[in-house]
Amino acid sequence: MKPKKLLSMDKATLFYVDVTPPEYKAPFIFTYIIDPGQNKPLILIETGPISQADRLIKALGELDIESRGLEIYVTHIHLDHAGAAGLIANKFNARVHVHPRGAKHLVDPSKLWTASREVLGEIAEIYGEPEPLRENLASPTTDKEHTEIGRVKLIIYHTPGHASHHQSILAKISETSILFPGDSAGISLSGADAVVPTTPPPLRLDLYKESLKLQMSLKPSHVAYTHASLAEPAILERHWRQVLLWEETIGKLYEKGALLDEVLKTLYRVDGETRRFIDIFSELSPYLIETIKHSIEGFIKYFEWVEKNK
Repeated sequence: MKPKKLLSMDKATLFYVDVTPPEYKAPFIFTYIIDPGQNKPLILIETGPISQADRLIKALGELDIESRGLEIYVTHIHLDHAGAAGLIANKFNARVHVHPRGAKHLVDPSKLWTASREVLGEIAEIYGEPEPLRENLASPTTDKEHTEIGRVKLIIYHTPGHASHHQSILAKISETSILFPGDSAGISLSGADAVVPTTPPPLRLDLYKESLKLQMSLKPSHVAYTHASLAEPAILERHWRQVLLWEETIGKLYEKGALLDEVLKTLYRVDGETRRFIDIFSELSPYLIETIKHSIEGFIKYFEWVEKNK
């Protein structure tokens, strides 16, 4: 599989590789490769699930990975984002730059795998069980750390909320800046013109909103979504307004004891983004509709947590 070119910037190039499992029947998981030029190591943002690792390895081969070397950055350790991190890093002797809360779970993914199977069920099996990362290849990050690889300057921002071990990566190349938000700024799938939250339990909505505000303040030129498109920066503000709408709508329904299906129907009515997403994907891919339901559950569990901790 050849990587597909997205942007060319001052002799650096951004590619993507679709590593979506075929069961989804629609593009859902992208990994991104930055060729920084100057024969410097390639930069891989996300690895996707281990079940699709062969596709990524072939794409890296097309970019001469054996002579170039590789640096891996993952936004967090969930199986769809970092499931292949151990396998890819071990194969190419590449460091994995990961949030310090997540590093140990790449080195020993046994608890991650058990929890993933409990929460995701069949989807976890579709993604596959991660291979342990060699400990010397785990590189825990610090908030706002800077790294330069060739013409590319990388800045790490710890962005909790979706998960405590979540980070976002800002890549600056000349006058262009690309934000890789992982799951901290919603889902924006190719061709859908819609964004929906990525807020499954255990959501910390207060931190999710703080992280989203930070990302808006960065004013990137582009937003490269793992799920799964290269979007214009205005999508961050669209998602901000959506999160506030979901918070208000689900909060009121939670107080009334509404069930999940009623919440989903109400969001379909009041949120045009959610409505477009469901209209496009409801028949094509039931797994994507389950993603929305998990996001609603995250809001409900968050309201329960707030109530218990008053």
